[in-house]
Amino acid sequence: MDRPRFSDAWEAAGRIYSPAQSAERVAVLIGGEVARRIRDPIPEHRWVNTCAIRMSYILAQAGMPIPHLSGKTIPGRGHHQYFYRVKALRSFLQQRWGHADVQLNQPRNGLGLSGKQGVIIFGVSGWGDASGHASLFNGSSCYDKCYFNSPGAKYQTRDAVLWVLPWAGQ
Repeated sequence: MDRPRFSDAWEAAGRIYSPAQSAERVAVLIGGEVARRIRDPIPEHRWVNTCAIRMSYILAQAGMPIPHLSGKTIPGRGHHQYFYRVKALRSFLQQRWGHADVQLNQPRNGLGLSGKQGVIIFGVSGWGDASGHASLFNGSSCYDKCYFNSPGAKYQTRDAVLWVLPWAGQ
């Protein structure tokens, strides 16, 4: 399947991400079961990590809607589907687009990605509530936060994989 244009994905990222109110922004924009999970009245049940949901939104807005996959996606408003785990999103992208164009093991910085733009997924350990992070990388930084290994970090990034997206009608 053709990959969406990076410019469309980056524009969608600007609509879904709010640094100060990230999860609430997702709940408001997406609604449905996604919003219910983010706003769960029991704090331990609330979804606070929304990067896979945001990436699902970004891909859909850029022209690649996410299909319903039992146990891997949930509906938002209008029955659009959203991944809620990075592992499932990564598997879906591998099935759809093949192996990532770039893979970095134990990445300390983005030097191996310089000048490349696309969907980046960090495989992370050390977090109690997530096994990775999904973002867009513009050649030098992520639209939200990159998780390259750094001294003193309370996590360990095992790998970072990047699927390059065409800038415009390439």
